[in-house]
Amino acid sequence: MKYNFTDLVTFSGKACPSFEGEKIYVSTGCLHTDLICKNETELVNYSDKPSRANLVAEPGDILFAKMQSTKKNIILSEETANYVYSTGFYAIRASKNLITNKCLYYLISSDIFLKEKDKNCSGATQKAITNEGLKKIQINIPSIEIQKNIEKQLDAISASIKHKETQLQKLDDLVKARFVEMFGNVTTNDKNWPTKPISSVAPARSPKIITTEGVWLLNLDMIEPQSGKVLNKLIVPKGKINVSTCSFDDKNVLYSKLRPYLNKVVLPDQEGYCTAELVPLRPNNELNREFLAALLRSRAFVDYINGKTAGAKMPRVSMGIFRQFECILPPIRLQERFSTFYKQVDKSKFAISQSLLLLIKAFSASFIPYSGQISALLSSRDKAG
Repeated sequence: MKYNFTDLVTFSGKACPSFEGEKIYVSTGCLHTDLICKNETELVNYSDKPSRANLVAEPGDILFAKMQSTKKNIILSEETANYVYSTGFYAIRASKNLITNKCLYYLISSDIFLKEKDKNCSGATQKAITNEGLKKIQINIPSIEIQKNIEKQLDAISASIKHKETQLQKLDDLVKARFVEMFGNVTTNDKNWPTKPISSVAPARSPKIITTEGVWLLNLDMIEPQSGKVLNKLIVPKGKINVSTCSFDDKNVLYSKLRPYLNKVVLPDQEGYCTAELVPLRPNNELNREFLAALLRSRAFVDYINGKTAGAKMPRVSMGIFRQFECILPPIRLQERFSTFYKQVDKSKFAISQSLLLLIKAFSASFIPYSGQISALLSSRDKAG
């Protein structure tokens, strides 16, 4: 039987009630597919939390990101249900007589659902799904018994995906450990390297308005939090995009100045434009690009920025504060040694990522046998006619 998506779920999220002390705030950028990146989260108290930190839910509830081209979903545990979440998420739970909670989670995790969600998003620069958009998604639902068979298949694939993701995380940790081993603590400069303000060795590009079509426009939601991998690309359509952007190329390092995303760093491999939350830095001949990327991702650097902005209500880091950071300048040959290691690890990550991609494709393909029953036969209400 065919149902509107909104008939299958209860919207369970509530506005955050007043609380004492501090709570962990999870923005959409803190969620890496289905894992909360703890070093991306922020401790907030009720009186000065960001306005978007206003969603709470219960154990077993499913959260998924509203933004277009964004695949971020999680089932809340007893622990994570105590956090505060961004209003950029929907919180839902399954209508138990129609669909199991696990099958609902796998449904919204599928590329098939993501495609239909994107098709029905609305908005100007940053499109997102609304309740009205969700109503337009229609799904044919099989019996609970068939749904449980789907769950078994997808549980096995999901376990393999998580294993690959854990391997990638370990490689990221290896790079961070090598950085500390070679260069010491960034904030205390315990190896007494020469220093200069980061603005003098890696100046930022000035913003401009895009006036041409067909260029790549990158924003925060297109970036994987830990790896800095670009998940997808938005090509600017015909006409001018009236937002502040900066151009970049493959010599730049892109740094996020938005507080909850401080270690989002990208090494672009082509030319494009980025929105105002990302700052293109161009390292000079005293800085290696991979060294600078690792420096900006380091826990010590994030702690430095957090220390300077503690209690600040503005979500963006002041570029004045950023420019004052004293960048350590080890010998360029040592930086290049680190760069070689960084690139070697990156090759290993690429191989694992390719294997992960195959698993993710297998995940979505698992819905195809049930195309007449669940999720693969997703279509807008207009098409269903």
